[in-house]
Amino acid sequence: MAMESWGSAYRLGGWALAIVLGLCAATSLASAGGLPERFSATYDVIAYGVTVGETRWTLEPESAGRSRFQSQTRPVGLASLVLDGERREHSLFTLDDSGRPQPLQYRFERSGPRARKAAIDFDWKALKAVSTYRDRTVELSLTPGTLDGMVYVLALMQELAANRPETRLQVAERGKVKTYVVKREGEERIETALGRLDTVRISRSTDDERKTTVWAAPKLRFLPARIEHRDPEGTPLTLRLRSAQLAP
Repeated sequence: MAMESWGSAYRLGGWALAIVLGLCAATSLASAGGLPERFSATYDVIAYGVTVGETRWTLEPESAGRSRFQSQTRPVGLASLVLDGERREHSLFTLDDSGRPQPLQYRFERSGPRARKAAIDFDWKALKAVSTYRDRTVELSLTPGTLDGMVYVLALMQELAANRPETRLQVAERGKVKTYVVKREGEERIETALGRLDTVRISRSTDDERKTTVWAAPKLRFLPARIEHRDPEGTPLTLRLRSAQLAP
């Protein structure tokens, strides 16, 4: 069962993405948005109680006020003996005038027998995006504040820092613009590889009835410490934080 969940584990590994900023003149976009300038984290991907993968995220600032966030998910343990391929994705971002994340480019690639690619290019002057998914290219209409499937986590972290009980985020993903509804459910202390962490528990639902619960740690600037996901069929998947490094 755990091996059959690897495709879904790939998707979960790419969900909680983390923190994206850049440099703008003498002041970094990180300081402008209240987020770390550099970031790395490693998560264990667990299905049916078995560790089947590892996800690693890295954030590095680039030039011209941009930053690149990269994610890599690969099978580990027994899963690596029967599964082939890795998932790689990256987003290129900046921040808009209000300090909210603004995606510029998104790329996804999965190798192996189920190889797949996806891409989104954003044109904010025209309020359009060109999205390619499963060899189908479509043009999407954007509204200010539309995010992609990685950088929406930045906006979520900002919402948590602002102590908002509920928020709705527009996310361009898989050839569509979806609405993510995020609700703050309470506070909880959980055990992690980094020790006990006080967290804010939130739930996220989407138009297609997928549900994700996130335990975000204020001590880590609301970085997810644990993520539990169930798809419409009820398949359980979990990401557990193993290590994290955040720049000031």
